[in-house]
Amino acid sequence: MRRCFYLALLAVFLACLPRAGLAQEPSPMIVDQPRLSKTVFTNWDPIEVIFTVRYLDGYEPDMERIKSLSFPPFELDSEVKENPKIVRKQKYREENYFDIVYSLRMIAEKKGEVVLPAQKFYYIKLEPGKPREELEVKEFETKEVQLRYDHVLTSKADDIIDRIDFGDFGWQAWFWKGLALAGFILSALLCWVIALRYHPVLKNKKESLAESSENVGPVSSEQVLTSKEARKSLLKALDALEIDEEEFKSLIKIDSPKRRQKEADLCNALRTFLLSHVDILTNADTAKEMLLKISSLDRSFRNDSYFYFASRLGVYEKGLYKAEPLYFWKYLEYLEYEVSYSRQELMYLNWPVIWWKEFAYRWRSSGRTR
Repeated sequence: MRRCFYLALLAVFLACLPRAGLAQEPSPMIVDQPRLSKTVFTNWDPIEVIFTVRYLDGYEPDMERIKSLSFPPFELDSEVKENPKIVRKQKYREENYFDIVYSLRMIAEKKGEVVLPAQKFYYIKLEPGKPREELEVKEFETKEVQLRYDHVLTSKADDIIDRIDFGDFGWQAWFWKGLALAGFILSALLCWVIALRYHPVLKNKKESLAESSENVGPVSSEQVLTSKEARKSLLKALDALEIDEEEFKSLIKIDSPKRRQKEADLCNALRTFLLSHVDILTNADTAKEMLLKISSLDRSFRNDSYFYFASRLGVYEKGLYKAEPLYFWKYLEYLEYEVSYSRQELMYLNWPVIWWKEFAYRWRSSGRTR
């Protein structure tokens, strides 16, 4: 009977106690257990630790303390620009959410279990009219987490980063820059040497005329043309052959003086062109002698062009002396082809086309005879 009385008295006492003394007051800020990017890692492997923070309106996390948390024996990854960083901020009714991500690394000598220590997240209760320094500061503590570390270093290894000093490479850089500049200058000089070597020399025809004066008599200096003037004269003679079909029909008559004048002008211009460009030729040379002398020269694209013009001169003079129309007067297409091909050969002798032509010719035609 007495026992029942005591039990009833205890029940009445407990019923009179306030509820706050029996149940723990719910926290206005909760931090979930961390999520890890990996639970097994090796030396200096990056690990991301993610905490989800939830708090009610009227409270505010102490971000300054939260961002300065430490995780011994781990250290914050210095290679990550923003560490820690806050992501996925959200709000639902009176609750606020965000994730805070810490990037960690670790160097250790022995493998085994590693403990990610428990962390305390501080927050304050906002009260209107009170300065921040006087507000009540509370905390929420997480639990520790076990990780597996699977790498071993010797006791002498205190840093995974290689600290070898390779010295200053400044002088090597200047050396290679200077070498590149010298190579460029030498290449430019070589191009100039090649250009000067194969540039058509402007002939001084006075010497050749003096040598041939015994055979052909004196020649005035007005007859001597430079290579540039001779080329213009040849182009002018070729221009005169660019005619239409009606004029072509009037010129193909056997006794056409206008046609014979065009043929004579072409032969004279072609002879002058060869005399001004090829040193070994003289005024006394016939077309056949010019062809033989040019054929004796060393093979080159330029000399082959001169050989072509010498051969055409022989054909033109042969027809001119026989008082017959040249072969290209048979059809207008023949005449047009003859003029265009001669123009093309002249164009190839211009700079800088002749440089590339000589290079390609020597590359493809080594050892070939005419």
